[in-house]
Amino acid sequence: MRLNRFFTPRKHIGVGSSVKLEDSDISHIRKVLRLAPGAQILLFNNSKEYLATLKIVSKDFITAEIKEKVKEFDNENTREVTLFQSLLKAGKFDLIIEKTTELGIDKFIPLETEFSQSKLEDASKKIMRWKNIVMAASKQSGRIKMMDILNPIKVNNIESSLIEIGIEKLIVFVSESNLKNCEFKNIKDLKLDNFKRVGVVIGSEGGFSPTEIETFKKLEAMFITMDNVVLRSETASVFFSGIIKNLY
Repeated sequence: MRLNRFFTPRKHIGVGSSVKLEDSDISHIRKVLRLAPGAQILLFNNSKEYLATLKIVSKDFITAEIKEKVKEFDNENTREVTLFQSLLKAGKFDLIIEKTTELGIDKFIPLETEFSQSKLEDASKKIMRWKNIVMAASKQSGRIKMMDILNPIKVNNIESSLIEIGIEKLIVFVSESNLKNCEFKNIKDLKLDNFKRVGVVIGSEGGFSPTEIETFKKLEAMFITMDNVVLRSETASVFFSGIIKNLY
């Protein structure tokens, strides 16, 4: 039987520790799952996952006792993928966040491009909503370290993000409308063995403007595409996230 997973922000815990679960989980544990003291759960904190047993279950707070460490996130040997995703309509963007969390993307940066379907100001108001989607998807998919949702940026600020995160190579998916403006590789020729941190840029349905393509060229980005296939932005995000995490 699969155990229910819950997140705790506490960093320094170990076997025997008593952990107070988040207030946001109380109603779900009591009224939906109907868990009682003695029930086993899994707790993760972005670095480790533990088997725990519920000790106190009340309407005001819930505690659990850590029994054993189950898994640990291998931060030293993990290769990191950051997704720069052009802003889309709310439903599509929510879907991308959910699925890229499940696929293991490490950092996610909403990106305002010339053809974005919403603006930076609107995106900044949705950060908490997106973090809640990441939380739910992490619980479901078994992730120990949750995907980081970073502040939205515009294309002309992308170089600062590359420096701050330490991204060694930028990969830009280009649609048919952009092919004449740049030299590109097919997805099957993509090789990333030499890089520990890469960034992936996905545009909206309109692709990128010539000015944006020039910006990516100055950053020595690698442009990739697919033969004879036109993908929607949300499809491209999920597809390429899966491909690149698999290559890693």
